[in-house]
Amino acid sequence: MRSLSLSFNLFIIFIINLGYVNSFLIPIKGLNLLPLQQQKHQQSIFSNNFKSTPLPTSFDDWLVFQKQVCLNSILNNIGGDFTIDNKDLLPGVVIASPSTSNPDYYYQWTRDSAIIINILIDHVSQTPLYFKKNSTSSLIRIIESYIFNNQVLQQLPNLSGDVDNLQNLGEPKFHVNLTAFNESWGRPQRDGPGLRSITIMNYLSLLNNTEQITTFSNLTINDTQKIYHDIIKPDLQYSIEYWQFEGFDLWEEIKGIHFFTSLIQ
Repeated sequence: MRSLSLSFNLFIIFIINLGYVNSFLIPIKGLNLLPLQQQKHQQSIFSNNFKSTPLPTSFDDWLVFQKQVCLNSILNNIGGDFTIDNKDLLPGVVIASPSTSNPDYYYQWTRDSAIIINILIDHVSQTPLYFKKNSTSSLIRIIESYIFNNQVLQQLPNLSGDVDNLQNLGEPKFHVNLTAFNESWGRPQRDGPGLRSITIMNYLSLLNNTEQITTFSNLTINDTQKIYHDIIKPDLQYSIEYWQFEGFDLWEEIKGIHFFTSLIQ
């Protein structure tokens, strides 16, 4: 997932904000998103018999096949009801990759996580009537767990800075157990707060505008107000305070003022 998200980060964020995710990426509308353990009748990339599954013989059949493969792969890298290979992940934790050596990408990046969760939010918003309740609530639990995990991450002092002046919000990545990564890295990366606030605001808008979805959410109006004040507002304040300061680019190599970061802010 890390290599995919890094390769397409620059393009995906344009598409997300313009509302064109389903036309830019292979559309994932209409997929069976029951938790994987309930999809015993289907073959997937995680099935032992996957290699014996007949390959699609037409492009249209391949699209249907590949949709499920891609989405299952994404969900298998997010803690929650859909994981098979990464069962120990906390709900809502998005790993960049299951690889732990050569390279070690078994972390959650602020940027990658926000982009992936935003894609799931867009998918849920486009297909609210398709899902059965248990499947929808599983996706909602992932999204809401992601939000509350980030409230924990926002309160961690780290090598990007202190909590009191919000500089800690520029930290690019964390351990999967919601603790700070205190080793050398290209930091700060100032696009994270903007991406995270975009994603969470999109989810709150979804709850506000889609009655079908709100029936599956555990949040009340008081919770959504708290999310704004406690999680979204600090990220917005960070962007306002530090937009003119240098930071590392999305490739995590060069410190300076970068178009991608400025666009997000």
